[in-house]
Amino acid sequence: GVPQTDIDKRLFWDEATNYFEFHYKVLVKNDLKGQRLIALRNICKSNRDFNLHVSHNEFKQTDENDFHYMVTMRLFHVGREKAFEQNDEVIKYLTTKNFPPLKVVREFIVYDTHIELDKEWK
Repeated sequence: GVPQTDIDKRLFWDEATNYFEFHYKVLVKNDLKGQRLIALRNICKSNRDFNLHVSHNEFKQTDENDFHYMVTMRLFHVGREKAFEQNDEVIKYLTTKNFPPLKVVREFIVYDTHIELDKEWK
């Protein structure tokens, strides 16, 4: 099953291709000039503990002023317990920075066929 502890992860799972991934759906309102998006990207870059990445789906725009963005965190070296603790910390962090997640998706990646596409994530 999914590694519960950091030791389980190190002993039984591949460091490079098995990881926990969390997706945080964030609403950026009234951002015609892109200033809130810049703020969100800066918030994600500034906290190196979380290694957060921002992406956007053009098809998920709510209206001409409001946009949904996906903030993603990948954790390669921890078990489920630590991953879920870090997830809680990210939710608090984004919320205190005025980007509360509308939805959180949690995954454990068993096999990533194209891990090389995301080298900077490690």
